[in-house]
Amino acid sequence: MSALCFGPYYLAGPNGPLMRDQEEIRLRSKTLQVLWYLAQHAGKVVEPDQLFGAVWPKTVVSRGVLAVSIRELRRALGDDSKAPTYIQTVHRRAYRLIAPVTQRPPAETPVAEADRPLLLGRDAELQQLSECYARVRAGRRQVVLVTGEAGIGKSRLVDAWVRGLRQREEIWVGRGQCIEHSGAGEAYLALLEALGQLCQGPAGETVIEQLRGQAPGWLTQLSGVLRASERAALEQQQAAVNAQHYQRELADTLAALTTIRPVVLVLEDLQWCDQATVEALAVLARRPEPARLLVIGTDRPADPTVRNHHPLRSLRQELAWHRQSRELALGGLSQEAVGAFVARHLPQETAGPLAALVFQRTAGQPLFMVNLTEYLAGSPELAAARTPSEVAKAAAALPSHLQQLIELQIRRLSEREQQILEAGSVAGLAFTAAAVGAALDLPTIDVETLCDGLARYDQLIAAQGTVEWPDGTLSESYVFRHGLYQEVLYQRIGGSRRLRLHRAIGVRLEAGYGAEAAALAVELAEHFEQGRDDRRAVRYHRLAGETALRRFAPSSARAHLSRGLELIQRLPQDAERGKEELRLQVEIGVAIMASEGFGSRAVAYAYGRAHALCRQFPSTLTLQPVLCGLWNYFLTRADLAQARALADELSELVDRVGTADTLLPAHNAIGQTHLFAGEPARALPHIEVVLAAYDPRRHRDLVSQYGEDPGIVCHMYAAFCDWLLGFPERASRRLETGIRLAQALGQPFAMAQMRWAALVVTRERDDPARVRVQTETLIALCEQEGIAFWLSGGRLLRGWALTMQGQAAAGLTEIQQGMSEWEATGATLIKPYHLSLLAEAYRMAARTREAVAAVEEGLSTAQRTGERWYEAELHRLRAELIRGQPRVRSADVEGELEMALAIARDQQARMLELRVATSLARLWYEQGRTTSARALLVPVYAAFTEGWQTPDLRAAAALIERLR
Repeated sequence: MSALCFGPYYLAGPNGPLMRDQEEIRLRSKTLQVLWYLAQHAGKVVEPDQLFGAVWPKTVVSRGVLAVSIRELRRALGDDSKAPTYIQTVHRRAYRLIAPVTQRPPAETPVAEADRPLLLGRDAELQQLSECYARVRAGRRQVVLVTGEAGIGKSRLVDAWVRGLRQREEIWVGRGQCIEHSGAGEAYLALLEALGQLCQGPAGETVIEQLRGQAPGWLTQLSGVLRASERAALEQQQAAVNAQHYQRELADTLAALTTIRPVVLVLEDLQWCDQATVEALAVLARRPEPARLLVIGTDRPADPTVRNHHPLRSLRQELAWHRQSRELALGGLSQEAVGAFVARHLPQETAGPLAALVFQRTAGQPLFMVNLTEYLAGSPELAAARTPSEVAKAAAALPSHLQQLIELQIRRLSEREQQILEAGSVAGLAFTAAAVGAALDLPTIDVETLCDGLARYDQLIAAQGTVEWPDGTLSESYVFRHGLYQEVLYQRIGGSRRLRLHRAIGVRLEAGYGAEAAALAVELAEHFEQGRDDRRAVRYHRLAGETALRRFAPSSARAHLSRGLELIQRLPQDAERGKEELRLQVEIGVAIMASEGFGSRAVAYAYGRAHALCRQFPSTLTLQPVLCGLWNYFLTRADLAQARALADELSELVDRVGTADTLLPAHNAIGQTHLFAGEPARALPHIEVVLAAYDPRRHRDLVSQYGEDPGIVCHMYAAFCDWLLGFPERASRRLETGIRLAQALGQPFAMAQMRWAALVVTRERDDPARVRVQTETLIALCEQEGIAFWLSGGRLLRGWALTMQGQAAAGLTEIQQGMSEWEATGATLIKPYHLSLLAEAYRMAARTREAVAAVEEGLSTAQRTGERWYEAELHRLRAELIRGQPRVRSADVEGELEMALAIARDQQARMLELRVATSLARLWYEQGRTTSARALLVPVYAAFTEGWQTPDLRAAAALIERLR
C-alpha cells in the first residue's frame, strides 16, 4: 500500500500516521480514515453516504460525527473552511480534497525526529521487544511488562517500537489506558478501549464479526460500534456466564483474529487497572494454544499510589515464575545518551559542561532530562555559562527533582492558563473544554483558545480532537502529555477548591450525557465523591456496580457497591436513602453470590438487611429477589426450617401478586424446599408449574437475579422427584431435556449443574464405569469455566467410582477432598448424601467402623438440618453395615430397616421404599420367613410402571423369583 502525500503532509495509510516535516500529527483513527478516503478520491466530490459506508460500515452515526471529523482535519491541517487549501465543502454537505495528491512507496516513510531523543540509549530494549515479536510471529503468545518509574520513557519506547513495526508489517493494534481512581476502577476499561480501537480501525468489520460470533457480551459493552437495536438484540441473546467464561470469550476472539494477522494490545498504566483486567490478562497469558498475540503493558511497580495488595503484583510474580511473561525494566539513560540529547538542544559551546550537570541532576531520567534541558535553553544565565565554576554557580538555582521542575514550568504560565490546566487535572488525564469551562464558569470557546495555544507549543497538553456529547455539545478535548503533569497540577489545588471543581465537572458531565450518564458511572462516582455530593456519588457507585455485573466482574461490582454503602451512611435518614440502600443491598447480594457462592455469610447479611428495608419500603419487585436470595442462602446452608419459612413468604407473595415474573422463582423455591425436606410428592407440582410457565426468551434474566435459571434447574429437581417417586425413566428424560436446554442457552453453570444431577441418577443405577466417564466430562467443564461448586461435586462422585472399581485409596482421598471443597463454599446441603458415598467407599475398603461413623454423621446431619430426602437410604445402609458384626443382634438390623421403610413410605419415596423392602425381604428370607418376605416385597414391586431394567427393580425381581 503506497502512502499519500499532499502539500507538506504525508499519510502512511488509512490508520496513519499523518506526518508533517517529520512530526506526527495525532488524530483519531476514524478521522484519519476520512482523510485517507478523501485523499484516495482527490479532486472528486465525496458524498457523506460514501464516507459513512467506507469509515463507519454497518454502524449508524449522525452527520454531526462526520462534521466533527472534518473539523478535526481542518484544525490539524491549518485549513480555513471559507478559503480552503485542502478540504472544500461542496453544496454544504459533500466534501472534496482539492490539493494535488501523489503516492510514495511505504519504504520511504519518515520517522518522527521528535520521537528519537527519548529513545537514545534504548537500543537494547527495542531489540528485546523485537525478539518477543519474533516469537509472536511463530505463534507463541507473549506478555511483556515494560516497568519503571513515572517519566522513565515507557510509553514513548512502546509507541516508537509499535510505530516502527507498523511501517514494516501489517498488524492490528489496540490501545487502552488505565485510569487512577481513589477507589474501584471500571471493569475491563483498558481492554474495552483497546477492543474499541480495533473495531474502529482498518480491521473494524472483521473484529466486529468475530466479537459478534464469539464474544457478544464484549461487543455490547463497546460504545459507538452497534446500533441501539442491534445492541439490545445481542443483550437479549447473551448467555448467563461467569467471569471465567467471559474472559475466555475474549481470549478465543483474539486468538481467532491472530489467524488473520498478528494482534498487538498496548495497555498503559496497569498499576491502576482493576481486578477483572488482571484476571483477563492472566487468561491471555496462560492459554496454551498458539496465537500471534502480543500484549504490552506499562507499569509502575514502585508507585506509592499503588496499593501493596494490588492484584497485578501477584500476577506479575506468578507469570514470571511460570515464564509466561517478560519484564523490561527501564532505568535511567547513560551519560553518553544524555550528552547526545543535550548536544542536540543546546548551543555547542555550552552543551559540554551542561550535559554533565543534566546527567547529575536527572540520573538519566528521560522526562526530567527533557524538561531540564528545555529549562536550561530558556535560562540566559545557564545558557551563558562557560566554565565549571559558572555552571556550578548557575546550577544552584536548578530544581532538584522532576516535580519541582514541572512546578516551575507551570508558574511560567499566565494565571488563567494555570487555572484552566488545574481544572483539567481534576477532570482527569484527558479533559474537555466544555467540562473545564463549566468548572471555572468560562465560555467553552475561551478555554479552547487558551488550550489550543498551550498545545501548539507543547506546553503540558496535546489536542485530541473534537468530541460530541449526547446532548449535542461539541467540545475540543485535550490530554496531558504525561501523567506527572496532571499529578503535579492536581496537587497544587487546595481542598475546598478541588471539591468545588470535582462537583462542577460532575454536574456538567451528568447534564451532557443525560439518560446515558450511566456510561460514565465510574467517572461520575469519583467526581461526586470527591465533591462531597454523597447522594449522587452513591447512585453512580451503584450504577458502576451494575455495569460491572453485566460484564461478569463481581469483584469490581462489589467494590463499587460496598463504597456506595459506606457513603450512604453520611446521608440523612429519609425514604430516599432507605430505597437507595435497598437497591445497593440487593445488587451486592448478587455480586457476592457470583464470587463466593450462595452459602457466603455476606450473602445472608446483604439480603437480611434488604429484607428489613423491604418492611419499611414495601416493593413487590424488590421483595421477591430479596426473599429468594435469603432462601438460597438458608437452603445452601441446609437450614430447612428457615428455608421453609421463606418459601411460605414467597408463596404468600405469589397469592397476593400472582404475576408470571413472581411465579417461577417462588414455585422453584417452594418445590426445592419440599424436595430436600423429603417431600417429593409435594415438591413436584410446584416444579411442574415452573417448567410449564418457563419461556427462555422472557425469563433469561432470572439467572442474573437469582443465581440460577429456574427453568433449567427445575428439570434437575423434577428428575430427583421422579426418581424418588419411582419413575426412573421419566427422570432420565427430564435430565436429557435440561442438559439440552442449558447447552442451547449457553449457560455453563446450569450445564454443570445438570450434568452433576445426571451423575447422581447414574450412580443410583450402580454403574461406576459410566459414572467415571461422566465425571471426567463434568470436571473438565468446571475447570474450564471456573465453577468450583460443581467441580467439588464431580470429584466426590469420581472418588466413589474409583473406589467401586477397586482403587479404594485414591477414591477415598478424592471423596474427602471433594467434601472439603464443597463445604468451603459455605454449603451444607447434600452433606447426608455425600456421607453415604463416603460410607460406601469405606465399606468397599473393608473399613466398616469408619463406614458406620460416616452413616451416623449423615443421619445426625439430617436430623439437625431437616434435609431428609436421603434419610431412608442412610438407615438402610447402616443396617447393611452392622449386619453380621459382632454383638449386633438380628433384631437391631431388622429395626433399622423397618425404620428406613417407615420413612420411605411416609415420604412416598417409592424407589427408596423398594430398596429398603428388598433388603428387609432378603433378611427375612435368610431367616426362613419367606411368606412375610413375599408379602412385603411383591406389592412394592408391583406398584412400579417403568424402570424394569434398573438395578433396584432387577434385584427385587430376582429376589421375588427366589421367594416363589
